[in-house]
Amino acid sequence: KFMDHASLNQIEDSLQAELDRLGGELGVTFYYADYTACGQGDGSTLQAIAAQMVADQVDVIVPIATTAVQTTMATTEDAGIPIIFSAVSDPITDGIVADMNAPGGRVTGAAPASPPVRIMTAENALINTETCQAIGMDLDRIKPAFSALGINVIETTTQQNF
Repeated sequence: KFMDHASLNQIEDSLQAELDRLGGELGVTFYYADYTACGQGDGSTLQAIAAQMVADQVDVIVPIATTAVQTTMATTEDAGIPIIFSAVSDPITDGIVADMNAPGGRVTGAAPASPPVRIMTAENALINTETCQAIGMDLDRIKPAFSALGINVIETTTQQNF
């Protein structure tokens, strides 16, 4: 992940809990503990983390936050390791995917502006909607979809962008 921050930590913790839950259901073990890393906001550190994952021949990388995703993409380009991103505000504008409905290539993920139905009902969704406490997103675009799901939307602001 890009840096140690409560919202990014929550994504990481939720992902790990969901992998553990799914592993129990499927009778498999997901090995992630040795690959949980934080770049502390430093691009060189993020690059070193991604390079180590390439050297270790991991099966998939889940970078958290835009800078971590972009750095991981660049560092792993020749390795072909699949990337599943999280905490990217605008993956299209940021050059991560060309189209959220058909990302193509080896990079995919969920973005806050994506339709919530897709995020919450995708077969391999990485967001645990039962424990998620906060998601930042463009409310004008997705508020009607949340209302249709019976989810109460509480509007607030933040001083931090990821």
